[in-house]
Amino acid sequence: MKKMITIMVMFVLLAGCASLETVPSEEREFQKVYSVDGTVEEIYNSTLQWVAENTKENVIQYKSKDEGKIIIQTAIEVTYTVTPVLTDFTLKIEIKENKVRVTAYNFEFSQQSNSWVKIDKRNQFNAIEKKLMPILRELPAYIESDSEW
Repeated sequence: MKKMITIMVMFVLLAGCASLETVPSEEREFQKVYSVDGTVEEIYNSTLQWVAENTKENVIQYKSKDEGKIIIQTAIEVTYTVTPVLTDFTLKIEIKENKVRVTAYNFEFSQQSNSWVKIDKRNQFNAIEKKLMPILRELPAYIESDSEW
């Protein structure tokens, strides 16, 4: 019985340590490339509309139809422990004919003292991925949806 309790305690401790693993800086982003039908201009315009409708507190940092690039500072609510925390990040959307690449990076959240904390722990990135990826997967369908009414 003592062995069983010891094994269970060790398992809990090891699982807790794994969640505190620091993610290497080169892995602190999510990137996905989607194939979509449309010209650069059509995809660009639809993407701007999707950004306006699907992101919170977004601030467009840069946009260029000629370059096919949109960079925004935005936020999502992520639950890391019990309470949802507003997590800021940069979302870069790059557009080519029939393709769109979405990269989310520079994740941080504000503490009560208004100081920003960079997110770098594995459990935090797992929580972000669980919340963010379903939102990003909506983009291709939005782009290809018929906007005529």
